[in-house]
Formats: sequence, C-alpha cells, structure tokens
Amino acid sequence: MNNEDFYYMSRPELKAVAKDRLHKKGVWSKFALVSLIPFAVLAFIGFSTYLAPAAGIDFSSMDPTQLMDYYRSEVVDSSRQAVLTNLIEIFFVTGMSFSALDLVRNRDHKITLSSVAFRCFNSRYFWSVLGVDILVYVATSLGYALLIIPGILLSYGLSQAYFVLYDAREHGDKRDLFAVLAESYRMMRGHKFDFFVLELSFIGWLMLVLITAGLAYFWVGPYMTFTEAAFYEQVRVRYNRDQKLRGDDGAL
Repeated sequence: MNNEDFYYMSRPELKAVAKDRLHKKGVWSKFALVSLIPFAVLAFIGFSTYLAPAAGIDFSSMDPTQLMDYYRSEVVDSSRQAVLTNLIEIFFVTGMSFSALDLVRNRDHKITLSSVAFRCFNSRYFWSVLGVDILVYVATSLGYALLIIPGILLSYGLSQAYFVLYDAREHGDKRDLFAVLAESYRMMRGHKFDFFVLELSFIGWLMLVLITAGLAYFWVGPYMTFTEAAFYEQVRVRYNRDQKLRGDDGAL
C-alpha cells in the first residue's frame, strides 16, 4: 500500500487497515501480551495497596492530629501511585503505538514481543516520551483551568505529539519537545473533530470492555492503537501535501 492512499481513506477504511494488520500472524498475540504487562503490574500495585489487611490500625485510639497525619500519608501514597501508574502506562502504550505505526506503514514489518514491549526503554525515546507526557499534561491542565473548551482543543491538538516525536527521532531530527508539540497542533488543524468522532466510534467496544471486566481490552486496546496510528498517518500525509500546496508558514 502506498502511504499516499491514506489521504483519501474514510474512517471505516482506516479501521479496516487496523484490522488487517492485527490479523497478520502473530501481531495480535504480541500486542495483547504487551497490553497484559502494565495491566498485571498495576493490578499487583492495587492489590498490595488497597487489599492489604488494615485490621491492625485502631482508628478509635487515634487523636485528631494522628488521624490527620494518617489521611495525609494516604493522600501522598495515592498521588505517588497515580504518578507510577501513568509512567507504567505511558511507556508501554507509546511503545505499542510506535510499533503499530510501523506496521500500518509497512504490513511486512517484522516485530518481536520485546521490540514492542520495550520500544521506549532506551536513550532515544525514554526521556523524550517522559518530557512530552509532562508538557502535554501541563498544557492541557492549564487549558482546562482557564476554560473547558481551551483544554479540550489543546488535548486534541496535542494528541499526535508522540507520533510526531517518533518520526522526528527516527529521521535524526533532534528538534526540542516544544517544537514537537507545536507540530502536532499545526498538524491537527481541521482534524480535531475527526479525531473526536473516531474516538466516539469506539464507544461500543469500550462498553464491551466494561461488560467483560476488562478482558475484551486485550482485543479492543490493540485495535484502537492501530486505528489511531492509521489516523495519524492520514493526517501526516494530508498535512505534508497541503503544506506544500499552500506554502504554509507553520504558524499556530
């Protein structure tokens, strides 16, 4: 498939590409297993944190100061767990996204379980992915703090930042992370609603995940990952072509 073909694809056609790549021998199983890694780690953390017996704590014997100290420590522990959860998810999910993009572009691309799972655990991506995660979080949080609409627009505008980072680093482009975010925002001009509708189209699948207590995620998660990678490829192809046609100056 020529990458230029993505320019004209409809949403169902993008999903068809995602399904085609997942049906390639060994692809779905590898992505499902990688999806299981953060799920298992987070389940273990949740078990050790929330299901550990607390019978030894006698709240009735605590004075108000001790109770405040106890609940303060609980808040701190919850915050630490939230940060750890985000870190675990972001590196594995982003690694799967990068591998999905490779397969979207080239169906014959070879992958291994380790290459998908540990894609971001190297000097090329680790700190950059972490930096993008922090910057996107700060930018969108500020947007939501000002008004809801700016936060939503920033969230969708910066949604392709990880893919932009991947393409930049793979081609030896060492642009700073602010430039990566700016490129994502420019690329998504005119496509934010398209991405919203694409995400909305998965609501039935996400309901299935809830009904099956998360088990369906091992199919739905990779399916969404590949579809989002196909969407990025379409947006990138359109952006590059349109930029050449109109001599875009790259302004936000």
